[in-house]
Amino acid sequence: MVNADTGVHTKGKHNIMGGVEFRRLTEGRAAENNPLGLFTFSAGTAGVTSTGNAAADFVTGYANQDQTPIVTVKGSVGQWRDGFFILDNWQVSQNLTLNYGLRYDLPTVPYSLNGYARILNPAEDALIPATDATSAKDFVPTPGFKFIGPQHDNWGPRFGFAYRATDKMVVRGGFGIYYNANQLNSYTLATGNYPLAATVNYNTAPGALLTFINNTPGAGSKSPVAGVQGTYVSAFTDDIHNKTQRSYQWNLSTGYEPWRGSGFELQYLGSHDSDLDRSFYDNEPLLPGPGSVNSRRPNQLFGQIRKIENDGWSNYNALTAILRQRTLHGLAGQISYTWSHDLDLSTDSNGGGTLSQQYNPIADYGNSNWDIRNRMVASLTYALPLLSSSNYAVRQALGGWELASIVNVQSGTPFNVILNYNSANMSAGTERPNFVHAPHADCSLRNYIHGNTTSCIDTTAYALPANINANQYAFGNTSRNTLHGPGFSYVNLSAFKTFTVVSRLSIQFRAEAFNVFNHPSAANPASSIGHDSSAIAQPTFLSVTGFGSVTGVQQVPGSVSGARVLSLAGKVVF
Repeated sequence: MVNADTGVHTKGKHNIMGGVEFRRLTEGRAAENNPLGLFTFSAGTAGVTSTGNAAADFVTGYANQDQTPIVTVKGSVGQWRDGFFILDNWQVSQNLTLNYGLRYDLPTVPYSLNGYARILNPAEDALIPATDATSAKDFVPTPGFKFIGPQHDNWGPRFGFAYRATDKMVVRGGFGIYYNANQLNSYTLATGNYPLAATVNYNTAPGALLTFINNTPGAGSKSPVAGVQGTYVSAFTDDIHNKTQRSYQWNLSTGYEPWRGSGFELQYLGSHDSDLDRSFYDNEPLLPGPGSVNSRRPNQLFGQIRKIENDGWSNYNALTAILRQRTLHGLAGQISYTWSHDLDLSTDSNGGGTLSQQYNPIADYGNSNWDIRNRMVASLTYALPLLSSSNYAVRQALGGWELASIVNVQSGTPFNVILNYNSANMSAGTERPNFVHAPHADCSLRNYIHGNTTSCIDTTAYALPANINANQYAFGNTSRNTLHGPGFSYVNLSAFKTFTVVSRLSIQFRAEAFNVFNHPSAANPASSIGHDSSAIAQPTFLSVTGFGSVTGVQQVPGSVSGARVLSLAGKVVF
């Protein structure tokens, strides 16, 4: 629901605008994934409780274990996101225009609409709101329950200018601060806390056979109570002090007309983002080491704790050159090239973004998953002559066609070289090997076409951080996303024409080819490595099956694969 209004006042060379926006958002989701329960069939010793074969047990209906369905609880979250702004467009002179203003964003505290939500208190020693319930059906909801505290520092100044240097050249620039509140979807995870997702497990026994019909034999084993030392129940929570995610953006560009109907632009864009959300597992052991993970957790009242923490940051810089040509003799087009570099800590919390080292964020600061350094895109359209002087058959068959093409050539996206085992003995985060020297990878399809059968990743660039067979545990020191995968290129081509049947009836025919030359681009390689089984002090690098191999291709936009796709379509217009 959105209610907004703006007002404009003009005085002399000033055009002043002001406005307000009141926007209400709601989100509802059943976040738990086992609402139908779970049966487990495993081959036990042939006898009363099992046939000795798991598939046969399934057919005969004799389960080894089952889990009662989680009561489907829908997390329902609401929030107001209000905004207020004032802006002045000042025509300083015939050649200079200034644009400056201030916006204030006020996202209100997100709250539970139906009251089915629990999170940890700030001390993380108990779940709130308090309850004696041991299952979702006994839980008394508390509508209006708030997830975080208020934030009132979301001031966003804006400034921009446009200066016409000559009749054919203009310079523009600007700066602004922008805010984006956390996605409401994350708060629905609060329905997974005890007892809203509590279950009861049953095991088969000679005197109490577990079958599809008799699926709750005996007393069963209830979910352990959260917040009791030694039970290690996992929990989800939000940091009550989370600030609103913010982005500082600046840009500078110049435009020039080299010849009639053309345009050339050179653009720079930069940004710094702070207070970005991530999944912070703040009950991980403080250091790598032997022993069970639970016994080494700093908070012994809970097991793994996933907290939405707004403490991430990112930086982006890009330089773009664009050449445009308006229609000239039926031909029009544009070609652009962008160099960019994007660095961050991880993907967003809703995408599962977390760090390899929970208490050392800088170790994960590196190339973002979508860091594409170089990209060239060209588009071209050409209207064939109508052939008005030709006969009807020639005009219909050859005249009036339009051709269009898009060409995309770009460098690859980053990938991580990771360990396929738990080198630090933690329960969250992806771990990486040690750095030996600057890594290198050549994983293009051309490399494979020429008969390569070895890993396309330089394995000598890495060493394993510790040998868990010798009871050693450590984090690796390789940076995140140090290597970029194969590039991506394709050419799309289309031809279309509108045939007039009568004055108010026409038929448009289209023929399209995605990746018309059928040149697939390799996907990123498998990049997981392991270790040998010896108990020596320094472990030996051991590549697992497929390490450094490419087994897929990148998907061309508009298709479901990287192969050529042909499409014919017709449309009746009346």
